[in-house]
Amino acid sequence: MVKKSSKKVNSKPKKTIIYSKIPYEEAISTKRGILEVETSLLEIMQNIKSYRELRRKELMWKIKLKRNLGEIKEEISNILQEVPRTAGIKEIEREHHEKNQKHKSPIGMNIEVELAEIQKKLEEMNKSQE
Repeated sequence: MVKKSSKKVNSKPKKTIIYSKIPYEEAISTKRGILEVETSLLEIMQNIKSYRELRRKELMWKIKLKRNLGEIKEEISNILQEVPRTAGIKEIEREHHEKNQKHKSPIGMNIEVELAEIQKKLEEMNKSQE
């Protein structure tokens, strides 16, 4: 019988460690700098943790607010359905609806008109200052 060699082939070369001499003051200042960076990172981690907690609370408040607004809106619509309608109320609703329609203009429409209105206002302001 032939004996097989039991030597392992090491594919990783040995890393040689190189040392360099650093002056004492520089070593202390470097160590101080590293510690300051560590404290800064820990403070950032605390800030991130508190931000996440505040964000979670904010989302909870928004959900509660949305739910409450929905309930209030539903109650208002129920009350409005029960209240008798008179000619005066219908007139007020129509005027309110017309005002809302004036303020809501389609996006990109009437840009020239809006620019003209702004120019008129600027001219009026210039005239009033003279």
